[in-house]
Amino acid sequence: MFILPATGFTQVHDNIITIESLRHSVSALSHDSMQGRGNGAPGIEKAATFIAARFREAGLQPLAGFEGYFSTYIAHPHIGSPMASKNVIGALKGKISPDTIVIFSAHYDHMGIVYFNTKKSDRIFNGANDNATGVATLIELAKFYTQAADNRFTLVFVAFSAEELGLLGSADLANQLDKNKVHAVINFDMLGRPVSKKKKNAMVIGNNMFSIVNKLNRHNPIEKFFIPDRYPKEQLLIRSDHYSFQDYKTSFSIMCTSPDDKYYHSEKDEIQTIDFEFLLYTTLRIADACKIYTR
Repeated sequence: MFILPATGFTQVHDNIITIESLRHSVSALSHDSMQGRGNGAPGIEKAATFIAARFREAGLQPLAGFEGYFSTYIAHPHIGSPMASKNVIGALKGKISPDTIVIFSAHYDHMGIVYFNTKKSDRIFNGANDNATGVATLIELAKFYTQAADNRFTLVFVAFSAEELGLLGSADLANQLDKNKVHAVINFDMLGRPVSKKKKNAMVIGNNMFSIVNKLNRHNPIEKFFIPDRYPKEQLLIRSDHYSFQDYKTSFSIMCTSPDDKYYHSEKDEIQTIDFEFLLYTTLRIADACKIYTR
């Protein structure tokens, strides 16, 4: 179990970012009723509605030019037919430079109901870690920055669909934005299970990651919670939604789980496997460290 410092983190833990709220989001998104949040299936529509409601509760507003909290597009997967998909988007207007934006993101889709899993009694791939945890952190950050109310730039919070089909949701948004107006893109993926009991860190994945790691660790240089990608051979650089924004000024993902994780893309990625104390600590660290991109 992590011991939270007695200063600012305690206040955040008590009043804004809580383990109960994280658990609520992960539990809802990884419930069987969401049917594994498969793209094109009814369950992902239910998930999108849940996330939009959480964004609204956090105090985010719809982003101008979109359909409420939704951005609908046609996804063209490499295999299968085109399908209507939607990203969920909420915004917090900047106090000084509102025309410049910072994007916080996480994908909310997963594998859905896998019918080829015939030897297993459970065919619903619920994706608790991949990526209900990332979305849960995204929601908590929306609450945190809304209440802090000190963001220079406009903060845009996005839950992407169709990541599992080839980063299609993030690619659609990247094509709509003026990259010269985007200060940074910070994406979250698989935050709920550390690599091991002894290696509890958050990996930074992206171009210039060593510079980004140093920047994120400035608030706590002794701990060095943020570390560079441990698995360069796995090509994580091109496997998460930050990659759709590779031509932007700054884009990176934060990930805590090994790509060799035994529950990855399996029916066993359930809420019971999530280390919520670690997820809470990670979310707190991200909220504190990423202020450097919002001010």
